[in-house]
Amino acid sequence: MACKTCHGLDVPPFEAPEFGLRVDPTRLELSVPNCDGCAFLHGALNALDLIPMQIAYIDLYNALKGAPLGVSIQLRDMRPTDQQYGVARRKICLELFVSDDKPSRWPCIGAGRPLLGQPSLQDAVSLASLWYADCKAHHKSCHSTPRTTPTRLVHVGVPGRYPHLVEPGMDFEEPYLPLSHCWGSRTIHPDHNC
Repeated sequence: MACKTCHGLDVPPFEAPEFGLRVDPTRLELSVPNCDGCAFLHGALNALDLIPMQIAYIDLYNALKGAPLGVSIQLRDMRPTDQQYGVARRKICLELFVSDDKPSRWPCIGAGRPLLGQPSLQDAVSLASLWYADCKAHHKSCHSTPRTTPTRLVHVGVPGRYPHLVEPGMDFEEPYLPLSHCWGSRTIHPDHNC
């Protein structure tokens, strides 16, 4: 039987404006001895030096299957340690994820993407090239649906020349990569993030 506090970390996919699962921090602490999922979440809160009294609620959400688990922690009051920054931190957002070679015991916690600490331009281009190659090889739907031609692009691909604005016509067929996050709905490609 699933835990009544964390539901065994069976988090339904996130659909705006509702979060997948809201967890009460007091119930979470009481459920730790009897539930591995609650113990896991409680450990994440402990790593942030948070105690249940400081937390109003915790929202868990999963944007895509196989993606990291989003955690939004709504704080009750400003923590004394935050005063040094001069702002009241009312919400903490984080992602829980595993590496590709170590699968999670909970399906709602998927693999994270590699992060570069202080990347060089070459490191960043290499990582973006890997992501693009993965998309071309495994996401056929990204390349088969008709696309709307962008009205403006920044051309960065000519060595020795500064990036410049390009206004492509309707017959534009060159490959391009948007350097942004997803602005629209995930209904076109709900199974991946490109």
